[in-house]
Amino acid sequence: AFWLKNQLNLQHRILERMKDLGITPILPAFNGHVPQQLVDEVNGIEAEKADFWSGFTDPQLTAVNRLKPGSKFFKEIGEAIVIEQLREYSP
Repeated sequence: AFWLKNQLNLQHRILERMKDLGITPILPAFNGHVPQQLVDEVNGIEAEKADFWSGFTDPQLTAVNRLKPGSKFFKEIGEAIVIEQLREYSP
């Protein structure tokens, strides 16, 4: 919890400094990565395993679940993340 709180504080400081310098911050949006537990426990979720990533083929390094971009869960989770970012970082 301590590390996460410090990371959040750092993010706020970075964004404020960017604004002070006249830079409009752009935060990353949801890319579709979800944990295995979500895939296992949510009925109807449409996810696929990423089997190759940046030259890595070892399943221990690439066993990432990715929601299909057209799925309802991609849209719902993506919107929830953007709403939370706006709530956290908007003045």
